[in-house]
Amino acid sequence: MRAEALPAPTTAPAVAGLRVAGSILATGYLVGAAPGSLLVLAGAFALITGGRVLAMETRDAALSTIAFLLISTALGAAALRWGTTSLHEWREIQSVFGSPVILEPQIAAIGCGLAAAAGTLGLVLWLSSARIAGRGWTLLGLAEAALGSAALVTAFWGPGVPDGEGAAEIAIALGRWVGATLVLGAGTYFLGRVLNHRPAVRWIVAGTAFVLVVVALSLLASEL
Repeated sequence: MRAEALPAPTTAPAVAGLRVAGSILATGYLVGAAPGSLLVLAGAFALITGGRVLAMETRDAALSTIAFLLISTALGAAALRWGTTSLHEWREIQSVFGSPVILEPQIAAIGCGLAAAAGTLGLVLWLSSARIAGRGWTLLGLAEAALGSAALVTAFWGPGVPDGEGAAEIAIALGRWVGATLVLGAGTYFLGRVLNHRPAVRWIVAGTAFVLVVVALSLLASEL
């Protein structure tokens, strides 16, 4: 979908409704208000993707779906590394051991690094596939960039926000997490805009991310 495009009047409410519902669910899960496993977050991103696809041509819809699968699989790699699909448990583990990208064994760390890279490319691809004119749609796209970035930062950034520490330590850790999320969100959103008019490059990005996530899962499966 090109930047000047608009969803058809008959589909615009469904497009907005699915994307907003998915964003609310993802926000609730990431801040700990919505309990459950990683499947809750995947479901939220599926709702957003479904809303995006309704306003897309076939090629863009395929790329958006592929991007969603890449992001979900990258998050699944983090779940494989930590042995749990609970976001709360991820944060507890990372508050002690730090980021899985630097944590021994080295093979698992490399696998997590590749998964993080694949997830980041998937997020760029996801954001490049739905450019709709209008301030409201732009703000929604920025919110989705922040949510995707927050998910990846939570999975691969460490240490997490420590439990039972003083207010200053918690504020510093939270500030670093928010800062990393904002940097990743801004970068992926900008790159998504750049790739929006480069369909051939988007397929290359999709293929690269696919290879990275397959290698990452293979490394993690061989080590854990």
